[in-house]
Amino acid sequence: MELTFPKMRHHRMMLCVLAVCNASSLAAAINLVIVLDPEDRISVRRGAALTALGLVYFVSLFELFNVAALLTGAGARFRRKHRLSCGDVLDISNKCVPLATAASLTTRNCFRHYFYSAYLRGGLGDCVFGFVYLMELSTPFVSLRGVLSRLRLKGSRAYLLNGLAMLLAFLLCRVLSLPYACLLYSRGVGLPYLEKSPCDYHCERTAGLQALRSLPAGCKLSIGILLLPQLYWFCLMSAGAVRVLAARS
Repeated sequence: MELTFPKMRHHRMMLCVLAVCNASSLAAAINLVIVLDPEDRISVRRGAALTALGLVYFVSLFELFNVAALLTGAGARFRRKHRLSCGDVLDISNKCVPLATAASLTTRNCFRHYFYSAYLRGGLGDCVFGFVYLMELSTPFVSLRGVLSRLRLKGSRAYLLNGLAMLLAFLLCRVLSLPYACLLYSRGVGLPYLEKSPCDYHCERTAGLQALRSLPAGCKLSIGILLLPQLYWFCLMSAGAVRVLAARS
């Protein structure tokens, strides 16, 4: 069905409004945090404002993708080319939101926490927060995998390369990052991570892993809850990658 001129004008206006809302919310959020020093704590009022701006940002970005794909001529041609239903478009838009934001915002947060904060500043755990943000760096590859699947490009080279990049990013950012964070903690508190301390040779019952044992029980439980699902998902992803590579060989 051809779009009439008034409808096309209305859709362009919607795109412009959504783009302005999206860019404005992002700029306002950056303005609220860029003035903060690493030692500053975010107040309740500032945190509420950031939460509201984040809601506006993600909702407007999601709607921007939907309007572009469903209500424009270019979007209609794209849907016909890839034989996409309305449900496919909504799912792709849902995956494009983290795909468009995770790399930039997560990287910024990760670098801000990691490089501008000490390992254990004031007991606030900035290093741990930085590694939690770092775990999200695998999200763009996971989202892109879903988008390529919806576009029926599972047999393409892009799908294969993205899958390998996703596997590597998942291994580094989700599986190995938590043990490495524990290693940094052991260095920060001056306790051995794997090797024995001199006193441990006289007491085998407490040998090794002193740094991990010094953590509170809740912290160790949280690490286990975070790490075990990552290991499970990584095993599933590795098995899938092996099957794909075996089928192509």
